[in-house]
Amino acid sequence: MLAWAALAVSACTSATFGSDKSPFTRAEVNRALAPAAQIERSCYAQSQSRAERRGVQLELIAYVNAQGFVHVDLLSSDARDPELLECLRTRLEELRFPAKGEADQFRLRFELTP
Repeated sequence: MLAWAALAVSACTSATFGSDKSPFTRAEVNRALAPAAQIERSCYAQSQSRAERRGVQLELIAYVNAQGFVHVDLLSSDARDPELLECLRTRLEELRFPAKGEADQFRLRFELTP
């Protein structure tokens, strides 16, 4: 099930979900994704893109399994910065959702600017 409602994690990051059938409430999603803004800032701050003062736009999909564990895949990116992408993927996969016995997925959009 792909989720689609607007959720502002920070001024530069957003997640979307929108299926009324999502096992997660908006509050649960907000709690689980709250660290995403700090992850975004931290990964970008130490990236080659930041060093070169290049903005980056990317879209990821976060798959949440029935136990609340996250797996992240890249959907699109204008970045040519593998270390930045790996940092984001690795750190976002540390996020945890409540174990609901059902899976869901969320699109995450990042606009990283110097």
